[in-house]
Amino acid sequence: RMSSGNLIPFARSYDSGVWEPAAGPHACLQKDITCNTDGSGVTLCGLNLPSLVNSTLAGSTYVIITKDGNIDQSSKIAAFLEMTTFGPTKSEIDSLNNIWDDIARANYIRSQMDMPATSHREYYRRRVNTKWDATQQSARSDHPCSPNSKWRKYAFIKQDRHDTIT
Repeated sequence: RMSSGNLIPFARSYDSGVWEPAAGPHACLQKDITCNTDGSGVTLCGLNLPSLVNSTLAGSTYVIITKDGNIDQSSKIAAFLEMTTFGPTKSEIDSLNNIWDDIARANYIRSQMDMPATSHREYYRRRVNTKWDATQQSARSDHPCSPNSKWRKYAFIKQDRHDTIT
């Protein structure tokens, strides 16, 4: 913990796994973490913590924080929908909140697959490309070298040379 009260991650372990460096400028190096498995299959890890006395982090302390990792059912449903859709809605989470197990997830996926296919591009284009009520083409190129421009270097074509201009 820094003297300001902010926490800076140094290393982490989750799901009973071995320790690893955390992201960030003050993270430990992989060589500072040692993990060994004893004869009974238990993994013990050690962490070499640098001194905080003569460093840019002087006045800071090391803190070990544990979290149980349990999340409520609504958060699990929201995480599932975040991975499988364009994002969850509160009404969708509430409708799935009664029963949420492997069978419910499989049924949800099947019901989504049975729906008629939709196009995100079509949905997006319908709302982004608005009708342009003007005499000129929208987004018309203003330079002959622009991609997809339809400019010519001349005003007349060869067949026009004998025509009368009025």
